[in-house]
This record gives sequence, C-alpha cells and structure tokens, in this order.
Amino acid sequence: VTIHHHDTAPITETRRRLETHPEHLRNEPGFLLYLLLDAVVDEYFPAMDALDEEIDAIEEAVTRDDTPDLQPAVAVKKRLLLLRQAVGPLRDVVNHLLRTDDPALLSPSTRVFFQDVYDHALRLVEQIDLHRDIVGGVIDVLMSQTSNRLNQVMKTLTGISTILMSAALIAGIYGMNFKRMPELE
Repeated sequence: VTIHHHDTAPITETRRRLETHPEHLRNEPGFLLYLLLDAVVDEYFPAMDALDEEIDAIEEAVTRDDTPDLQPAVAVKKRLLLLRQAVGPLRDVVNHLLRTDDPALLSPSTRVFFQDVYDHALRLVEQIDLHRDIVGGVIDVLMSQTSNRLNQVMKTLTGISTILMSAALIAGIYGMNFKRMPELE
C-alpha cells in the first residue's frame, strides 16, 4: 500500500504499464512489488547522472580556477548524503525480501527479478559512496588551496612587518627625546 498526496512518477508509470499490459501482473503480489521497486530504483539513475555531471564540473573548476568556490562542492556532498539515506534503506529492504523464504510473497521465479533490483540498488549505493569520496577529496583540495593562499599572504605580511619593525626599532631607540640621543655626545 502506498499513500501519496500527489502523483509519483514511478507509481504512475507502473500503473500505466499494468493497465496497458495486465498480463504482466502474473497474479502474484511479489511481482507487483518488484515492478514498483524496480521503477523506484530506476528513478535514481537520472539523479545520479546529473550529480555525476555536477561533480565533473566542480572538479574541472578546481583544476582550472585559482579561487574556486567551496559552496557547490558542499551542496553536492549534502545531496549525496540525502540520496544515500534514501537508497541505503531501499537496498536493505530488497535484501531482506531476497532472504525471505515465504513462497506466498516471493515465488522462486519472482526472486530472480528482485535480485536484479538488489543489484541496481547496490550499484547505486556504491556509486553514491564513490562520489562522496570524490567530493570529499575535492573539498580537501579546495581547503588546501585556501590554506596555501593564506600562507602566501602571511609570508608577504611577515616581510612587510619585518621591514616596518626595523623602522619602529630605530624610532623607539631614538624617540623624540633630542637631549638624550646616544650619538649626540
């Protein structure tokens, strides 16, 4: 049973396919569940492709630009985390269904289809984890670039401070007191 306030693309598509081809239902509740889960898992692949393109663009910006922005990488990492939180439990549910020995829910002929859904969900989780590692590396590179720029600024400021401190030292020794200047006597 699913309850939605608005149309959901995977469920609407599954319903449309079953209405046009009712013979696909096979009179098994497990097969209907497979169709729904397969449609839900397949909806994640375009999102992963879009995230993959964004990650490529961020990586390219980091290697091309001297001062890239950290915000897009952090936003992508957050979206990957949300995606992981959605796909991980789905993978676990399909894995649990595969381990269930209840032939009333899953017949042996339907179990093969669930293995396909499980493989897709597992591939998604692995791809999400890989992308999170890549984005984490990009964030590390950005932080390293920022640290290097800060070090360069600190070197420049240290040099300027050294020059100005020598003038301040001379002014401190001689001061404004002309009666007691060391070189006057």
